[in-house]
Amino acid sequence: MAMRLSLDDVRNRINELLEVNVKIEPSKFNNQLVAVFTKNTMAWRNLTTLFAGRDSYDTFELPPVLFETPREIQLEFMRGFADAAATPSRADYAQFGAGAPVLHRIVLQVQHNNWILPIQICRMLQVHLDVPVQHILWGHPNMRDPHNRGKQWAKEHRIRIYAENFMPVGFRFAFKQQILQEMASHNEGQGGSRRAACNPLAKHRVRPKTKHPEEKSKRLPEALRRKHFNAYFQICKALGCSQGTPSNQLVLIQEL
Repeated sequence: MAMRLSLDDVRNRINELLEVNVKIEPSKFNNQLVAVFTKNTMAWRNLTTLFAGRDSYDTFELPPVLFETPREIQLEFMRGFADAAATPSRADYAQFGAGAPVLHRIVLQVQHNNWILPIQICRMLQVHLDVPVQHILWGHPNMRDPHNRGKQWAKEHRIRIYAENFMPVGFRFAFKQQILQEMASHNEGQGGSRRAACNPLAKHRVRPKTKHPEEKSKRLPEALRRKHFNAYFQICKALGCSQGTPSNQLVLIQEL
């Protein structure tokens, strides 16, 4: 019932913005919001222009104009993205050492074939909305199978944010927002997280990872193929991330 009420709210919002009839199509495993444009309306032309003709998860990128819009619109977009790309769960947490506090995280998932969108989402969060990203767990063999044990590595990319840091964005779905608030309260009760955002250009000390035969896989973009990475931020930098400024900072990265 909570899901249906939330979907009705989203559907009404889309109807209001696009002036198009949006249907909710439930299935055994998910619910889809389907909008059918029967004419070449202004809303349809605006959408195709903004998205530069991209119509799949594999190729979708954030429209450049989104980085120049008011903060309220950026928050609205990120909230909608989170509603679709995140399911708050206490199963994803950080714990730095035995006996250390458990800190819950929100995870934004991105289709594996899309290696650009995680960089853009991270930039939107950190630079424009002041929401620090803990790290990105890339669907890369060095990150998903760091010890070369034959584990499945070509999985979704996971953008991880501590729950209390994600509160300024939050969810439009009420039941997800409630879970987020509970997770954030837990983290704050444990002393909270380190707020410092990722800085790929800083100097880091990292734990070396084993060379992996899949480093040359065609499932990796050319910018990463035939290269070895010891930490997620090295992948971010190779993909063009330019956040942060060089420094003498030494950080021990633990991939969890």
